[in-house]
Amino acid sequence: MKVCIGEVTLSDFDVEMRMEYRLGRRIEEGRQGDDILLEGRKSFEFTLMGKLTMDQVKQLEKEISKREPIFRSDFGEYKVAVKSLIYRSNTGQAAIELVEDVD
Repeated sequence: MKVCIGEVTLSDFDVEMRMEYRLGRRIEEGRQGDDILLEGRKSFEFTLMGKLTMDQVKQLEKEISKREPIFRSDFGEYKVAVKSLIYRSNTGQAAIELVEDVD
């Protein structure tokens, strides 16, 4: 899949998307069990896996340092924080973890 992180475009990346809802739990004394409440807030996390050149790694570092880049893919457009960037120089394999920056 073709993805963009800010101004950097990456081709042929696998994207794993994780969507989570915020849940609340209410336990009242004297009642059996508890109530799970869906608070309606959801957030996304993305893991990108593919190959990068050293120049692309350097471009990504510059883009990340600008703060809160926009991640664009077939999943949509999200303001994100970069949680981690793992790069293996001998193979060019990279893994990038992104977390949606929820306002």
